[in-house]
Amino acid sequence: MKNSKSYLIKAFISFIILAFLVYKIGAGSIYDAFSKFGWIWVLPILFVQFIIVFMEGLGIKILLDHITNKRFCRLIRYYFLCWALGSFIPGKMGQLLIIPLLKDDGISVGQSTAVLIMDKLITFLVLSIMTIMALLIFFPFVSSKYLIVIIVVGFIISLFLFLSNTGRMFIKNYILRKYSILFKGFHKNLIKLMLKYPFSIFLNTALTLAKMILSALILYMIFVAFHYPIGFYEIFFITPVGMIVSLIPIGLNGLGIRELSVVALYGYLGVPSNIVISTYFIYLLISYIIVVVVISLFFGDLAKIKKNFSAIKAKL
Repeated sequence: MKNSKSYLIKAFISFIILAFLVYKIGAGSIYDAFSKFGWIWVLPILFVQFIIVFMEGLGIKILLDHITNKRFCRLIRYYFLCWALGSFIPGKMGQLLIIPLLKDDGISVGQSTAVLIMDKLITFLVLSIMTIMALLIFFPFVSSKYLIVIIVVGFIISLFLFLSNTGRMFIKNYILRKYSILFKGFHKNLIKLMLKYPFSIFLNTALTLAKMILSALILYMIFVAFHYPIGFYEIFFITPVGMIVSLIPIGLNGLGIRELSVVALYGYLGVPSNIVISTYFIYLLISYIIVVVVISLFFGDLAKIKKNFSAIKAKL
């Protein structure tokens, strides 16, 4: 019940922010932008978005290879489903839903969590570096220094929580509490992954950067479809800023706060607000088209997630 209320509150906040943006920009101007959209671009955009999700699953597979030789196709199928379900989960934590599915392959919660946390840390590191670069390139240091400090401090705190004994004890005693027993071996596997498999981490990092490029490519194609092409260079550096802002726990999965931030960022470069918000609405629409398709294709695996999750909870 508590989780349902939290979900509804976040959804309401996202709705309020988006409604405010539509009101300020003007529904008429947004409609005018949509009327000029070249819908022929939807298919190539869908294809690139599919490739991005595939690469995310491949990144997880690379980090998991030192634990198990799990069949590639099955892991990718699991990841696509968890990515789709994650569209409705706050904090972009849909990846964690793959933990119950990996249980059937003898992968412990501690092992799978170590891999997923490492993947999140790599993504956060890449996003942080690119966001800091974007702020330094496009905006005066005086106006962006506070956000840069917040990003750097946030990454340091993340490392402290997951790598230090004090941080792990804090998570165990104040966050996980009774669930901490399920994550036995997490720290050991995380350190093992960092020290013994640096090449796997390098490959995952390279894939993460490639995903950033493809995400920027999607936005570039959408801008072109709106007959308002802007430089790929600008899009490439602004895209991670929107991604890292969406990690702020305001609204549902960053929805609303992300759109508010990118409207401001592109507005600084002189891009009309109605084009920017329409671009991100199209991006959102395309993402949810893939979500519906994936859930429809792999609906049968939902029962397995529920079954294995219940088995994990039964150990508490």
